[in-house]
Amino acid sequence: YMVFAYDPIKNKGMMNDKLTDFISFYPENYVKGEHNNIGRITFDEFLDKNKDFRVFFNIPEESSSVQKEIVTPEGEKRIIRLQQVLFEADGASKKGFINLGEDITEQLAKNQKTESQFQRYRYLFNNIYYAISIYDYQLDKTIECNKKLLDILEIENKETYFNFNALDFSPQFQPSGISSKELMAEHRKKLLEKGEVTYEWTTKLKSGKRKVLFIHSRIIDLNNKMMSLTMLRDITDEKRAELVINKQILELNQKNNELQSYIKSNTELENFAYITSHDLREPIRSILSFSQLLERDMKDKLSPAAKDYLGFIQNASQRMEYLIRDILLFSRVNADDLNFEVINFQDLMHDVLSDLSISITENEANIDLVNLPEKLKGDPIRLRQLFQNLINNAIKFRKENVAPEIIIEYQLVDKFHQFQIQDNGIGIEEEYRHKVFGLFKRLHSYQEYEGTGIGLALCKKIAEQHWGSIELSDNENGGCTFKILISATL
Repeated sequence: YMVFAYDPIKNKGMMNDKLTDFISFYPENYVKGEHNNIGRITFDEFLDKNKDFRVFFNIPEESSSVQKEIVTPEGEKRIIRLQQVLFEADGASKKGFINLGEDITEQLAKNQKTESQFQRYRYLFNNIYYAISIYDYQLDKTIECNKKLLDILEIENKETYFNFNALDFSPQFQPSGISSKELMAEHRKKLLEKGEVTYEWTTKLKSGKRKVLFIHSRIIDLNNKMMSLTMLRDITDEKRAELVINKQILELNQKNNELQSYIKSNTELENFAYITSHDLREPIRSILSFSQLLERDMKDKLSPAAKDYLGFIQNASQRMEYLIRDILLFSRVNADDLNFEVINFQDLMHDVLSDLSISITENEANIDLVNLPEKLKGDPIRLRQLFQNLINNAIKFRKENVAPEIIIEYQLVDKFHQFQIQDNGIGIEEEYRHKVFGLFKRLHSYQEYEGTGIGLALCKKIAEQHWGSIELSDNENGGCTFKILISATL
């Protein structure tokens, strides 16, 4: 301490080395290490010489302890804590005093730094992602927690929380079926044995709401006291999402099993259709051939009725031949491997129209190709079948005495090649549009329009094999429009 004592009888003062060095005032006959008088000058004269330090030497009105700022002879600001003690002196008109001074500048700076760090840590403690609590084993109670924990447990203040224990926020049984009391005891035992423990815990709040917490606790040494630091995280939403995902995975697995079963069944059915259709072709051809031979060789001997019967046999056999051919074609589309390659699409369309040239000429059909792509990727054989079937249908299902007008238009939409084939034909009523893509779905009799009812089913299959789709809509001026999507990312 810096010490200054004032003698009111002699009006003199005495100070120690620390004070002498601090104010840089060295009295006459100064001896280091001793308490030196201020010299022959009076106390008032001493005060005049040390005006900057009057706060240190002023006679107080009463004993007190204060903090004062003093500027040293070097111009440095220092904070001094003064403890002033008054005493009475016989025969003196003034009171004497003893001042003890302590330079607390560095201590205050250190305290401010510590306080600043404390506030920073306190901010982090209360705003960290995890909820935190500290349990003192010696006191057998929780001594600290952050705001995050209070928010999770819906508690207003720490004091309220400190008066509770974990079981006060727990249901009687955990989801595992074990009682919360028994399971908590197991976790605490493991914590003491292993030094740390991690688990999930279901809470039941006073409001009745339940939350699932992820908890990690570990033993720590704090000020030579054994404590446990517990970090908690509310994973209620995660667990709900997990339940939804697990349910979706279960449903997906079920649907996948159904799909695999369907694929197996469908594959077996397709193989059966292929084999059966292939085996049926020879008998049908034989029936057709022998009926034709019979008609040729016995023409003059047959009655008109017999000739009609042969005609029925030949027509039925011919239709059966076409049907078997289309079933074989559909089976091959499903069974054969796809061969995706870059196709010159304009050449492909030229070949399609060339194959249909007789039908186009006979029906006086006009076909406009709008903005067709130069190239795209796909299976050339299947795409040729797709467009040939659709154009052939647009020509076949024409209005009576009206020349077919067909527009084939292309554009790239998102990641798909989009083709629209628009015609002015008889159209398809809305109630039948969803049915026409099924196998053997015919809307007209054989006498009206030839065909087997497989063509559009084949088109749908080919579009889906190219990761696309096909749909049907009507036109304002009659007819219909087929929109075909083919993936552009094959």
